[in-house]
Order: sequence, then C-alpha cells, then structure tokens
Amino acid sequence: MAEYGGPEHKEIDKSLHILTLVVKNLADIPKVRAKAKLFAGMCEFDRISVAQVGAAASEMARLLVRMSGGGAVTFNLICCAYNNHPAGYEQSGIELVFEGKRPCDPSAFAGGVCPLSLEELSRLPTIAGLKLVLDHVDIKSGLYGTPLKINALKWGTRSLWRDIKDKEASFRSRLFKDTEESYLENLKLKHEEALRLLEQITRQNRELDRMNSDLFQLGQDLETMAREHTIVQMALRIADRIRNPIAVIGGLARSIMKKDPSIGPEDRRRLETIRASVEELEGFVRDFEEYAGKELRSFATEDLRHIVDEALNTWRPGLARKGINLSVDMADGPVNIRANKRVLKTAFLHILRNALEASPVRGAIEVKVARLDGRPVVSIRDNGPGIPEDIKKRLFAAPVTTKASGTGLGLFL
Repeated sequence: MAEYGGPEHKEIDKSLHILTLVVKNLADIPKVRAKAKLFAGMCEFDRISVAQVGAAASEMARLLVRMSGGGAVTFNLICCAYNNHPAGYEQSGIELVFEGKRPCDPSAFAGGVCPLSLEELSRLPTIAGLKLVLDHVDIKSGLYGTPLKINALKWGTRSLWRDIKDKEASFRSRLFKDTEESYLENLKLKHEEALRLLEQITRQNRELDRMNSDLFQLGQDLETMAREHTIVQMALRIADRIRNPIAVIGGLARSIMKKDPSIGPEDRRRLETIRASVEELEGFVRDFEEYAGKELRSFATEDLRHIVDEALNTWRPGLARKGINLSVDMADGPVNIRANKRVLKTAFLHILRNALEASPVRGAIEVKVARLDGRPVVSIRDNGPGIPEDIKKRLFAAPVTTKASGTGLGLFL
C-alpha cells in the first residue's frame, strides 16, 4: 500500500473500506459533506477536524462534477504504526479516495485546456485547499486522458485498531441510515468500475493483437525480401559469369566466318553451330536478368509523403493527449520511391512512438519530408532528453531499452 505521513511512518498495513458515495451531480454534494462529517465524528475527531473533513470532501466532490462529470468518494479506515516512537504504538486515521467518472473535460477550465502536469493539477484551488486541511494528499492520476484520482488522509482517530474493527458494523449502520445510498448502489459502482477495467483490458488486447499481426506480416515481408534478394543476387552472378565468356566466343566465331573466305563448308557449319549456341546462351543471360527484375515483388512505387502521413495519423490522438505541438512540413509534390510500404511505415511508427514518449508535456515534434540533393529524406525531431552516448553506440547492434517495461525491439527491428 502507499506510504503516508512522511518517514516517521511505516506503510499502511491495515485498511477497512466503509462506504462509497456515488457523485452524479451538484445535488449530491450536501450528502457527501454530511456523510464525511458523520464519518469523522464517529472516528472521534475533534470538532475542527470534523468540519475540515466535511468541507474537503464536499469541495472535492464539486471538482469531480465540474472536471469529470461526476465520480465517487470512498471512505476508508486505516492504521499505521510509528517507526520511531519508543512505545511503537499504532496511529489510526481515515482515508478519502476521490475518483472521477471520466477524463478531464477541457471546457471546465479557462482557455479550454485541462491541467497537463501534476504541478498544474496540484495548484488547482480545490486540491491546494485539500492539502491545507488534510495530512497527506496523493494525486494518483488525472493526466493524459486518465480520470482524476486522489487519495487523501487525515490522522487523529482516537481509538485503537482493534476497537475500530469492533465498531465496523455500527459505522456502516449509521452511515447508511436515512440515505438513498445502499449496499446495492456501492455494488453497482464496483460493477461499473469492473466494466471500465474490462473495457480497458479489451482495448489493450486489441492493440496487442494488431501489433502481433503487424509484426507477423513484417516478419513475412522481411523473409520475402531476403529470399528475393538471394535469388536476385544468384541470378545476376550467374548471368555475369556467363556473359563475358560467351561474348568472346561469339565475337571470334562471327569474325572468322566474316573475314576468312577460305573456310570449308564443314568448318563453316561448325562455326555456325557455335554462333547459334552463343546466341542461345545470350538469351539465357537475358532471361536471368529479366527474372531478377520480376522477383522484386515486395517493392512498389510509393509516395513517401503518404506513408509518413499514415504513420502520423496513428499517433495523432496520443500527441493531442500529451499536448504535443506537431509541426509537419511535406514536400509540395510527390516524393516517389521504390519501397516496401509496410516495412517503412512500421519503422516510422516506432520512431514516432519513441519521440512521443521522450517528449515532455506540451513539447514539440517536427516531421519533414523532402528531397535533398535529389534524394528522398524523412526527418523526425523531438525536444526530449536525447539518447545517452553509451546507448547510442549499441542501439542498432542489439535490442536496447531504458524503459522499465520496454523490450528494445522497436528501433532494432
């Protein structure tokens, strides 16, 4: 579990869920305030702390409605032991968990832009006020299209944990009394959370399936290219080995037949047989060269601008969520190349993903497609920290990654 309260505390080792309140609209805020105050009172907080907890819960519920269209407020009892207290006694408190129903609504903020960093998020008046009245506030999420989630703690419960456990049934009974909330409503909330998680996992699985399919097709393309390259090289080598000797033989035979009138009929017949055989071999060489050209099936004439644009369209939503300023400079006319479109697009996708992950929030990525000295050029530039020199030296020699969950296969492939 998360660590609270600074270095003098151990990690929380006991937690007890008491109640989850669903916040659908502004009409639910008074209910949140009343339940929070009742909860703090039952935990034997002093009057000032009870008022602070109630105010903090209601204002955060208001923020959830404004920022996320609603959400949930969960009340937990927690227990944590002191590290440095001579008696080693337990300290109990309450934990309030605020979780938005959906990602931030930009229209709720001036300028139509949601907070794009934890610093911006923590400076919101409601969250700044939460830090003033509670002992610890931990922002779990709320950036890059994720719903807001904040865990906040207030120490000060005057009962030992064993006594709190004995009062659990009483707590639940009093908190659920005279309210529209019920265990059924809480179960419904948990069911909705489970459905959201399932939907997220399904999306991730679909993305993995798509990536696996792309990698499988890429592997087939690379095998085809390798096979065709081998065939082409073999055909050209055989043709080259045959071309020079037959040119010499054919030239000598034609020269003798043309310049030496004293050749008898039998010798002329033999020279004619040599000439015909040479022409047959020349046709064989031409066949090899034509075959080599026909075997380049995985290459086609492509407009490089279109390949880069398709790769960019894949990552545009991710760039927008992170507030990345994308600058694209495409050549005015077609930049035609002979290429395998799938292999090139996969390469651009990997490079763009690396640029997105390396860029800071509200960073910038520049993409340029042009012809330089007659050659096609694609430039992708970000303003991230760059690749350390020691890693850069071995980047394309073997899979290398600096990410905790990375494989290092992207640039390597």
